[in-house]
Amino acid sequence: MLALSDYPPTWDDPGPNIDWGIKKLCKAGEIPNITQNIFREHVQRHYSNHIQIYTDGSYTPNAIGIGVAGQLGNKHRQISAPSSSFSAEAAALYLGVKMAPSNNQTVIFTGSASVLAALQSGTHNHPWIQRLEVYRNDNVTFCWVPAHCGIRGNEEADRLANLGRSEKVWKSNVPGPDLKRFITDKIQNRWNEQWRNTTDNFTRKIKHTTEKWTDRSDWREQKVLSRLRIGHTRITHGHRIDSRTPTPTCEICGIRLTVEHILMSCPKYEHQRNKHKFPCNIREILSNDASAETVVISFLKENQIYENI
Repeated sequence: MLALSDYPPTWDDPGPNIDWGIKKLCKAGEIPNITQNIFREHVQRHYSNHIQIYTDGSYTPNAIGIGVAGQLGNKHRQISAPSSSFSAEAAALYLGVKMAPSNNQTVIFTGSASVLAALQSGTHNHPWIQRLEVYRNDNVTFCWVPAHCGIRGNEEADRLANLGRSEKVWKSNVPGPDLKRFITDKIQNRWNEQWRNTTDNFTRKIKHTTEKWTDRSDWREQKVLSRLRIGHTRITHGHRIDSRTPTPTCEICGIRLTVEHILMSCPKYEHQRNKHKFPCNIREILSNDASAETVVISFLKENQIYENI
């Protein structure tokens, strides 16, 4: 059964207490000694009478650990793979909140700005963030602290998180966003592997990976480029549409007309290729580079074959 403080916050709830003060004072790449001084002064000014808790997550592809260190004791746990590093940081923060007493002022330090920002937004759909929102404790303040700067409590939480990777799994459920990412990555890796092993595909000469390319703003130009990159155009494959049309051949060379032949070797277009300084391989000619694409489009238009692609 939920305690009174466990009910979801109302629409006018001010939200969690989040302190970004140290982040505003620390510059990127600051030397550790200065960062430590900023941290000590901030804690002395604001949290000298608070219970202090430090949390951290430790992520590897095979095991994810979380650690909590502080005046109330230390804990380290494992959460299920394939949870993300974000989930590890959020779970560690949740464990820290669970340890915080309801009748004392407590500050929980974390090095994850992304988790604190998600918590502050009040609209994040990650289950660990939602648990933090529901399990409210108004005596708790969350404070960002820079990681790996020699701050003792933070270093201890990091050590515990590393130990947590070998502990018994604390929470076996994998957050939906992490599971989706894991499945997507598996499919993407498998697709990439198959694509790398493909040898009889014209597009494979041009595109070595399955990563998404950037489209041009002009959809007509993009359509022409896409047809060139798959090697199927109206000028080279019109016979596939109309069986009465013979397979096209080059009027000069007497060989089958292909995209590669037009863009690389046909003497009819040699002057224009030299003028535009075409590279010596089809991959560079049809690469996903805005300037290279503009050159190809200009070449096609100057030779009056753009509309036939």
